[in-house]
Amino acid sequence: SPSRAASPSRAASPSRAASPSRSQKAKLAPASPGLSCAVQEQLRQSDKDARMMGCDACGMWVHTSCDGIDDEEYARAVSKESKHYNSDYFCPICRRSLILEVLEEVSALDLDGLFLEPVTEDIAPGYFKVISHPIDLRTMKE
Repeated sequence: SPSRAASPSRAASPSRAASPSRSQKAKLAPASPGLSCAVQEQLRQSDKDARMMGCDACGMWVHTSCDGIDDEEYARAVSKESKHYNSDYFCPICRRSLILEVLEEVSALDLDGLFLEPVTEDIAPGYFKVISHPIDLRTMKE
């Protein structure tokens, strides 16, 4: 199991072509020279003290702020007390790709197309009286 906290000296500069293996890279690190954010695709000068997390799928690094991870959640992840980041971490780009793959698989299982498109009152009168927050596969993909 890799160390969850890392010093800037351990933070490599992963790329999509040659990302380090999970055992070679630290999962959490302060931003350091050479690390660029997969979401922003750059490292801004103001990011010197920013925190970053390494994606287990693509090996890219993401500013915690770019992924909506606040300082408290980052601290829980470092101390291994996080409910969300104790195992694999997937960046927003990889999470979207994984979700779209799952939605494609679910869509293929809907042989009658019942869940592919939004329900309308014409198709199901009274549906919105029973279902207050409808969802369909097309809407989820968007």
